[in-house]
Amino acid sequence: MKLTNVKIVTVVCEPILRTSIVKLSQNLGATGCTIWEIIGRGDGENESEQIPGAKIKMEIILNKEVAHDFLQQIAENYFNNYSIIVYMSDIQVVRPTKFSAPTTTLE
Repeated sequence: MKLTNVKIVTVVCEPILRTSIVKLSQNLGATGCTIWEIIGRGDGENESEQIPGAKIKMEIILNKEVAHDFLQQIAENYFNNYSIIVYMSDIQVVRPTKFSAPTTTLE
C-alpha cells in the first residue's frame, strides 16, 4: 500500500467565517473539508458572534505548498478581527486523488 504525504490544516473560528474560509480553501484547490460545531473560549479573543463561545472546527487536507498559502491568507485576512486559531500537521493518506495534488509518495 502506498501512502502519500499531505498536510491537514485545522481552523477553529467563529461560525460567521465558515463560508469565506470554505471558499478560500476551494479556490486554492481543496476538494472538501470537515466541519464541527464546538464551544470554546480563550484569552484576549475578538468575538463578533452573537453567541459567546460558539465556534466551528474545520479540517482541510491540502498539499504542502497550498497549505502554506492557505495559512498565510487566513493570517492576513482574519487574525486581526476575529477569534481564530489555525494549525497544520503532517499526515499520510491512502487515496490521494480524493484531495489536492500530492507532493511525495512513500512505499
